[in-house]
Amino acid sequence: MKNLRAQLAIILGRVFTLTVFALTAGPSLSQETQIMTLRTQYITAVAERGDAVQVALGTAESMLSNNPQDAVAKAYKGSLLTIVGAESLMPWNKLKYVNIGLELMDEAMDTTEDTARRDLPADLEVLMVSGFTNARMPEMFKREPLARQNISLLISHPEFGLLEPNLRAQALAIAAAYAHKDGNDQTAASLMEQASAADPDVARSVYDERT
Repeated sequence: MKNLRAQLAIILGRVFTLTVFALTAGPSLSQETQIMTLRTQYITAVAERGDAVQVALGTAESMLSNNPQDAVAKAYKGSLLTIVGAESLMPWNKLKYVNIGLELMDEAMDTTEDTARRDLPADLEVLMVSGFTNARMPEMFKREPLARQNISLLISHPEFGLLEPNLRAQALAIAAAYAHKDGNDQTAASLMEQASAADPDVARSVYDERT
């Protein structure tokens, strides 16, 4: 789990620091700036935990105060709350924050149509955040079926190719690990071939972590 969190931080860092954002003047500039800030803070939160999580949460909550239906901000907030839960010392707080976070991510999937597109389609980004988060949840939370669905929808999204190669590799490698778990080795091999073509190091690291 620790290695997977570190891998996610590296992967997200690459895509969010290398992506060229199309910024425009006025309100859209503010929206783009906010989401870029949140993404950067989220990367730090995943890697460092602690105060960095609270900083990122503050940005997500600020965005949601301006637009409660912002599915992307809601997904990031939900994912961050699962980190708060994971880091909590008391078992009841672990369950409380993880459950709230998971509920927010589920709500985010229902509000993507109400969220304006930025550099990435809202549904694509929400699927990515939710899929990667659900895939790393402990078995007790019973998120694997939803993680499988998220990852499947992410891979089949018509704009999946907009993601950086390392993110595509992670999604494909997670799907390959699920196929392997199901005994579908031919499908797993095909998915790993695609993942390796995108980013061989990320593909192997993620797959090995999950199998």
